[in-house]
Amino acid sequence: FKNSVHNAASGHFSIAFSNRSPSTTLSAGENLIAAGLVEAWGLLAQREGEVLLVFSEESVPESLPGHSLRTLTGVAFHLRATPPAGPRVTLSNLRRGEPLGARLDPPRVRSRCADAAPWLEALTSPTHGTFALPDDGAPWLVDFNPER
Repeated sequence: FKNSVHNAASGHFSIAFSNRSPSTTLSAGENLIAAGLVEAWGLLAQREGEVLLVFSEESVPESLPGHSLRTLTGVAFHLRATPPAGPRVTLSNLRRGEPLGARLDPPRVRSRCADAAPWLEALTSPTHGTFALPDDGAPWLVDFNPER
């Protein structure tokens, strides 16, 4: 039971690294990446400093009806209120976009962490632009500007 709660990974990390900083664990279904970004954005606006934003997902046993199979995946972002020297990407203008209408059912095998792909592409892009993070209804839009 001790590892079955959704904040267990955060607790293990805090214990292993003697980290006494606050942590938040979200369970946002298909809106995981957007919810994580909104939470991190709010934390940085409130107290500045740094945020380690980690997404992870494990496979769901086939014996649980109504759940799709997922692969073990994870991705992490180190976000700062004040950018460091050197290459970086500035994120700005977090906002809601136009509703997308009906969404397709997710594939049987996929990872919600894969929804971070537009973000990863934006962070490695040589040009500025806007990326959308999936959400039920209207997506979250974020402008990005690489500074090399």
